[in-house]
Amino acid sequence: LGVLGGFGRADCESIVWHKKGVFMEYAMDERCERIIKECLLLKTNNPIKIFRTIANKDYVRIHGPEHHILDGACILTAFIMTRD
Repeated sequence: LGVLGGFGRADCESIVWHKKGVFMEYAMDERCERIIKECLLLKTNNPIKIFRTIANKDYVRIHGPEHHILDGACILTAFIMTRD
């Protein structure tokens, strides 16, 4: 059994290791929704600060595909915030 105690590859796609040592499960669409909601709440035009704030959330995996959405969302959020 591996580190995850026998979880298969498909199971690992929906499991996040929470910083407090608890398994949290998020589907990919839920991860995307959470990223977008967080972007709407942030009031900065610094894309790096936006990225770091959201990347530290428990629903963002280090090597997960949600980074593709996170990158674009941070740049668009920063751009929109400069227009206001």
